[in-house]
Amino acid sequence: MGKTLLLNDTSHYHHGCAKVIETFIFDHSIATNRPVNVNFSEYSTVILNGEGTMHHNQNNALKFLQALKDASEVGCDIQLVNTVWQDMTNDYDNTLKKCSLIEVRDVISQIDLKKVHNIDSKLTPAFK
Repeated sequence: MGKTLLLNDTSHYHHGCAKVIETFIFDHSIATNRPVNVNFSEYSTVILNGEGTMHHNQNNALKFLQALKDASEVGCDIQLVNTVWQDMTNDYDNTLKKCSLIEVRDVISQIDLKKVHNIDSKLTPAFK
């Protein structure tokens, strides 16, 4: 079984974020404001925790979407979970289509992903 990398580890923000991170199973993680300097070929799965990040084309959002794209290109299973999604670029739509799982936290995010990006997602308001 391969290793799993978690992107956007928010556990250092506050207790609620730390509790969310505890629900993931991963070998290594990269915190929100840290660079993504990893060899993705060392991992079989890369999970992006979208918590607080995937809106308005923020630098961290784009950084993590590029990381998902890079991970996919070397054959990793990629996932986007626990996300709110709003006003994001279409530049990564092909990457999103390769995700084995996309879980959103609210209906507005689910609608935006479908309407603007043609991406289906699973509504999971009370994450795990």
